[in-house]
Amino acid sequence: VLLGIVGGMLGALFVRWNIKISANRAEGTPFRKRVPIILEVSFIALITAITSFPSLYTRNLSSVTINALFHTCEDDVGPRPYSADMMGLCNGNEPAIHTALVQSLLLAAAVRFLQMTVTFGTGVPCGLFVPSLYTGACL
Repeated sequence: VLLGIVGGMLGALFVRWNIKISANRAEGTPFRKRVPIILEVSFIALITAITSFPSLYTRNLSSVTINALFHTCEDDVGPRPYSADMMGLCNGNEPAIHTALVQSLLLAAAVRFLQMTVTFGTGVPCGLFVPSLYTGACL
């Protein structure tokens, strides 16, 4: 129930912030007159790279992290490229649950949520489905 409430609140927040951001970058606005789309996209790509690199969970491709987060420790039968153990989520066959891991996952969810909110609607085709899955998986 709590996860549903948090997901609904994040969805409402995403819509509210994205509408404001999109309105400010629409054609004819002072921002759009001063900043060409190519410069905006380049800046967003740079900021995304800088904010994604420090955390293992945001540095990897979203699909790799999502796979690891939905992977059970009991299924880990040897080295695989997308093993949950690779990301420190398992201690052998048991899930690794400690404060630092929870904090890292919550921070990764927040970073990806903010990136998704800003990048959705820019001049670059970007998804909404995978970043939404990623944010939910981290929560």
